[in-house]
Amino acid sequence: MPDTHAPPSMPIHSVDIALDEIGYAGWTISMRLNVRARTYDDFLSQDREVFWTAFSAIVLGWNLLDEDGQALPLPKDGLGPRELPIDILNTVVLRYVEAMADSAAIPKARVATSETSSRTNGVAQSTAPA
Repeated sequence: MPDTHAPPSMPIHSVDIALDEIGYAGWTISMRLNVRARTYDDFLSQDREVFWTAFSAIVLGWNLLDEDGQALPLPKDGLGPRELPIDILNTVVLRYVEAMADSAAIPKARVATSETSSRTNGVAQSTAPA
């Protein structure tokens, strides 16, 4: 018989990073916010393979397409560290670091500047089911 008093499993908190500002209208990347500290440390690593392993664990989903209109696989599904366009990668890293800082700030650090989002720079916080 299951323990009905057990606490629920950890929810997955995420942020949706919009890429409209760099010319990819409607494209978004969903990334996990409540990662383990070691994963975030690896995400900040200068070692490309260490970074990419962490990035693969943090990216929950996206709607990115290649030049032929085909869906780009997620990093965890085989996209390599040099296959993502550099403008997308640079923007995502910057916005994710900002979102992580915002998620830890008490009180919340940033003031909304967008009519459609409570986050700035195309970043909207969301919660994905566990």
